[in-house]
Amino acid sequence: PSRGGAPDAKIYPFRPFTSQQMSYTSWFLDAFNYALFLQVDVLNLSIGGPDFLDQPFADKVHEVVAAGIVVVSAIGNDGPVFGTLNNPGDMFNVLGVGAHTLDRRVAAFQSRGMTGGERGPYQYGRPKPDILAPGQNILGPLPRGTGCRAMSGTSVASPVVAGVVALIKNAADWAARNSTRVEGTRRGLGVGFFNPGSVKQVLLDTADRVVYSEAEAKAGQQAALWSSDVSKRYNDVYVQGGGILNVPRAFFYMRDEYTPRVSAFPAAVDVRDCPMAGPNVCSGLPKVLPQWLNSATAHNGKGTMLPPQLPLVLNFTIINPVSLASKVLRVRWVPFTAPLPQNKGGEPWHPRPDAALRVRVSHAPVLYPYGGTLGVAVELLDQTEGLYLAGGKLHAQIGDLYDKSLQSDLVVPIVLRVGQGRPRRDEVSLDATGAEVTDTRRVFWDLFHSIPYPPSYSPRDDLRLDDFLDWHGDHPHTNYRGAWEKLQVYAVSMGKQVGIELVTTDIGCAYLPRGSTYLLVDPEDGFFPEEVQLLRQHVLQNSGNLVVFADWFSGTLADELPFFDDNTRVTWYPVVDGGANVPALNRLLGEFGFAFGQKSYTRESVDEGAGLDFGFGFGNALVKAPRGSRVLKMPMRLHERLPGQSRLRGGQVEERLVYAVYEDRDRYPQMGRVVVFGDSSCIDVDSKDKKNYCWGIWEHAMKSTYGRGLSRGSFEKLVGKMVDGADEIEARLEYLKEDFVENPKVDTKPEGPRDLQEWVNGKRVTRVWGHNFGDTCSVFDDSFYDVQGERM
Repeated sequence: PSRGGAPDAKIYPFRPFTSQQMSYTSWFLDAFNYALFLQVDVLNLSIGGPDFLDQPFADKVHEVVAAGIVVVSAIGNDGPVFGTLNNPGDMFNVLGVGAHTLDRRVAAFQSRGMTGGERGPYQYGRPKPDILAPGQNILGPLPRGTGCRAMSGTSVASPVVAGVVALIKNAADWAARNSTRVEGTRRGLGVGFFNPGSVKQVLLDTADRVVYSEAEAKAGQQAALWSSDVSKRYNDVYVQGGGILNVPRAFFYMRDEYTPRVSAFPAAVDVRDCPMAGPNVCSGLPKVLPQWLNSATAHNGKGTMLPPQLPLVLNFTIINPVSLASKVLRVRWVPFTAPLPQNKGGEPWHPRPDAALRVRVSHAPVLYPYGGTLGVAVELLDQTEGLYLAGGKLHAQIGDLYDKSLQSDLVVPIVLRVGQGRPRRDEVSLDATGAEVTDTRRVFWDLFHSIPYPPSYSPRDDLRLDDFLDWHGDHPHTNYRGAWEKLQVYAVSMGKQVGIELVTTDIGCAYLPRGSTYLLVDPEDGFFPEEVQLLRQHVLQNSGNLVVFADWFSGTLADELPFFDDNTRVTWYPVVDGGANVPALNRLLGEFGFAFGQKSYTRESVDEGAGLDFGFGFGNALVKAPRGSRVLKMPMRLHERLPGQSRLRGGQVEERLVYAVYEDRDRYPQMGRVVVFGDSSCIDVDSKDKKNYCWGIWEHAMKSTYGRGLSRGSFEKLVGKMVDGADEIEARLEYLKEDFVENPKVDTKPEGPRDLQEWVNGKRVTRVWGHNFGDTCSVFDDSFYDVQGERM
């Protein structure tokens, strides 16, 4: 008979689900309490969900970990989309397990980081999973001992790791009896060789990294940017975590070499270690590809930070097997002063002076149990010319909460590529075609007005999906990662240097250089009146561009979206009557003569074979557009009921205006461009129908912001090779000779309680984040503080 990895382990199976896969938080709390009563060593959870704010559940997990029980949990099977991690596998003190295939590649179905608990206005998200284990075609028993079957998923990989943890406990018990490597630890708190912190540390220290061969990386260049074939995609720290589980190495490392210490995951952030360092530090593409962009800050097209810019935020997991409860006593930043070698043995890059970087940190007052989280924000302050590697070592002194003599020094090296390009321009020069001549452009991708789950219930952008809750959120490194990657390709095809900033503040806090582009994709939150005026001024007077990808909006459909939550015993209502806050968008776009309607549409047909790369997932149509706009009209099918719930009421096909590009240089000589499109689900890799991708529209929209007053010929001359069919979109655009107004009484007022802004003490505030206009200009909340700098 087949035997598992730990055949002598005693197994206690818990069943917190019904046969219909139904469960309640209270049932899990009962199971956790029973595990505490039995004093088990390892607890496997082949389950998960999106609600990382289920506080009773999370608190009980912390209690279980504090008791010395190693909690192992599947990370989820919602890949290859990023930002799809499941709880509790995403918690800092839980071993989050991903899956690899038989040929040791990351499984396509595995969920990917970043963690949702740290994503928001002031954070980026920690890397997860922690470790990969076999999760494809693994033999497991059938019910009642009737045989075996092959199973796949992270729920299969998780018990594999749980069995390995049992083996590691044997090694730890042997080391505890025969070794003096543990000093200053107190067995009374369960701190020693075997605890949740030491197990995670051992597995990360001994894991095998998933790497590419040269041939695989080159094949990846030819593959579609969004491919389910993971062997043709990069595997950064948000995909593979620490790497693949190495059982023999972990066992003997624990038995013969391991000494508990305080560490961080990731252990370092180094731009020379791309793509492993992740998309917020480097290009995120295989090393053999050009490192095009640094997506979290401005850059010069080579993954380089450029001032002025929004801070680069990094999130770490602190692992402390030495103390059950500890605190950060002191943090200092020691900048590098010696030359740093470039990757692949290149010439050394000299560091910047220590005044170039400003470092701030954020952490909880108490790190409990067995660790915590750490946020690090880095700002580039000066504008010295040239390209450099800059960085240093972050030293954090960690002390036991009860025993002041028990202290450890956590050291985290951070190396970034920095430099001064030409992102700030007081004037814009034009060539003979009317195109702007500049080496560096900036795109500001707005995140502030996108509301994640939790804390709110936002409807899906594509209602054809089974789950109407948009729990993945919106981020260029998660569900819009394909669009972000495409943007990199467009920049390269045009020979342009593009700087991208992720805007986590209101618009009043972002410096918008002349000619830059402000990008709004599927915003759910409202806009302050001051923000509307700032964007109006940027477009009309500063040669700025505004690109909007909206989404469906329909009170008829939204009325069918509330649901009763059995756990909280309350009815959940969507915060907005659509995928995007169309009334708020109409207040903004009304400054330029545009408005979206209050209906939802899907594309009636796709022009297969006609060369038109244009999909439309589940979106909206324009009901107002100004004269002189270049527009695209297509046959669309109206939806008045939820797909699959009942028969459509009508469902007629109508020709709708869905895409427009507008500039009026006669009235506003310094005007940039306004580009609007009625769908964002077609650039969302979490969409149901991959045939409805609209990469041609995305390419045309972004490339249109690089020049002004372009004719067909000048457009082709400017943008060069058409990667995704923008030339076909350009060919089909037609001019509006008169203002297009389908319904002059467009409702621009949200419906009562679903308005996301309200007046409080005479000020307009956002309900979700609770900010006044300008409150977020510090970019940080009160938990961040400056780090004292020292020379090495």
